[in-house]
Amino acid sequence: MQSVGCYHCGTRAHRPYAEENGFSLVKCDGCGLLYVNPRPSDDEITEEMRSGLHRGEVVLDRVGHFIDAKVEGYQSVLADLFEGWPPPSGSWLDVGCGHGEFLVALQTSLEVSPVGLEPCVPKAEAARARGLDVAPTREVSPGSLQALSSLNVFSHLPDPIESLRTWTRWLAPGGLLVLQTGDSACLPARHHHRPFDLPDHLSFANQRIVREILERCGMQVLRRRHYRHA
Repeated sequence: MQSVGCYHCGTRAHRPYAEENGFSLVKCDGCGLLYVNPRPSDDEITEEMRSGLHRGEVVLDRVGHFIDAKVEGYQSVLADLFEGWPPPSGSWLDVGCGHGEFLVALQTSLEVSPVGLEPCVPKAEAARARGLDVAPTREVSPGSLQALSSLNVFSHLPDPIESLRTWTRWLAPGGLLVLQTGDSACLPARHHHRPFDLPDHLSFANQRIVREILERCGMQVLRRRHYRHA
């Protein structure tokens, strides 16, 4: 276990927010980010991402399976995002693609060549068994991607800012980032969606925090959409 501060504003002062599965979720006194503190070590986080098993008082198995209904949902989201706006074509990388539902939606909705990056080995293997181009690691050349997506990954990352800076280097000038995450750090604990799934989720942000991080990483926010939690 390691003690950490807020990755967004750097403040180490915080107050208790909630407890779950042997972990504490705290609220940053500086910017309001919710984050797990103390949290598993970096090596433990890497191994848990690889296996899909997250250890606390109970072990959370997050390997899961392909969900057909997600494909239709993602197709609807893509139609909404690109309404009246020409979508990108060419190379598209989906980071944290899971079993590949968004890759299937991309293949059937846009003129792109999508591939997936999924660190959870069982998920990557299951996606490949469906004929999808998914790997647990990839060498990506700077400026080589027309588009990159990361859906429901932000809250699992130990350092989202470092990850976003890497992703922006992978994008070509004018490249597109599609990012999906929760907008819940502004909620009082009694109104937050439960369970938190700690320590699989390491933080919860909101639209202001995410916008500030994106702009810090050199991105321009073009569109924002809110979708109700299932």
